[in-house]
Amino acid sequence: IANSESKEIKVFCINGTVYPADRDKANFQECCQYNPNFIEDLNKIARKFKLEVCSVDIIFDKESQYLIDLNPASAFYSSKSATEDFSAYLLEKAQNEWNIYDCEYFFFG
Repeated sequence: IANSESKEIKVFCINGTVYPADRDKANFQECCQYNPNFIEDLNKIARKFKLEVCSVDIIFDKESQYLIDLNPASAFYSSKSATEDFSAYLLEKAQNEWNIYDCEYFFFG
């Protein structure tokens, strides 16, 4: 799969929004230029596996993208934006769907 022109990126999917790892922002933009449907493709994969939240590792070059890892239990450690959105997403789920109202302490200390 990998060749001298291929690159690897990690992205995080949270309820339809895709975030590249902070270190991979430039490569993410490059991958999106090669495949304008890249973000929608990632969301299709997440929906297929019924995942609202996941991380995905991709190897890509000008011709193709290969999913090499799909993690339904991502830690979001390498994307500040994804970490913040995931915290807000969990807080909203806790309050609106799980009926837990005093949960800000668990997410924000």
